[in-house]
Amino acid sequence: MNGTPLVSVIMPNHNGARFIEKSIDSALRQSMPDLELLIVDDASTDESPSLLEAALRRDSRAALLRCGQCVGAAQARNLAIERARGEFLAFLDSDDLWHREKLARQLSAIREDDFCYTSYFLLRRDGISRGIYRVPPRADYRSLLRENVIGCSSVLLRRTALGHHRMDSRFFHEDYVLWLTLLREGKTAVGIPEPLMGYRAGGRSQDKLSAAAERWRIYRESEGMSVPAALGCLSAYACRGIRKYWTRREP
Repeated sequence: MNGTPLVSVIMPNHNGARFIEKSIDSALRQSMPDLELLIVDDASTDESPSLLEAALRRDSRAALLRCGQCVGAAQARNLAIERARGEFLAFLDSDDLWHREKLARQLSAIREDDFCYTSYFLLRRDGISRGIYRVPPRADYRSLLRENVIGCSSVLLRRTALGHHRMDSRFFHEDYVLWLTLLREGKTAVGIPEPLMGYRAGGRSQDKLSAAAERWRIYRESEGMSVPAALGCLSAYACRGIRKYWTRREP
């Protein structure tokens, strides 16, 4: 890869052989080609490593970083952040998909804001859409406490807005903690109502009780909220979570 790319795409992977080729293709086939794709293989034991090597041979914009032992998605993303050269950072999980115009639309929409997120298709594991999760045109700290409308794989973030912050591996929803931190500090986020990403439900996101417990930890430990305030936000989170579950559940 020569020169400095406009966007650094960060993709953590752990045993994602089933979907990763399509995810990689959705990044490298963007209509905005000025990018680098940093794939972090988090000690995969499936066919991922050979598939990633093939991707590197196909496109010089892709680079592979390897973890000698499994460190988790947060630290894998942080490793790529340290290597990233782009003015903007974009996150794409190894089982999600981007619309071809995603980055171009976000670069046009972000303007003076610090980061941009989009609506997204809710995909079954077989790739069939079960609906669309629509996002509001703006997200602020207070509203994000009640519902996380920002899908990690939909985010385009200015590198300067990130500053010294990184994904916090102490928390189950490390990306959510980062968005809260940035908004609490006064950073601004703009949403695109058009679905430009496909999100596959599954894995960690399917364990609802653990997710709720971790959301409580975020409210109390990361955000320092009182018990009544945290209960209010957790109730709102639970109600919205039920609605999203019935929208995207598999038969």
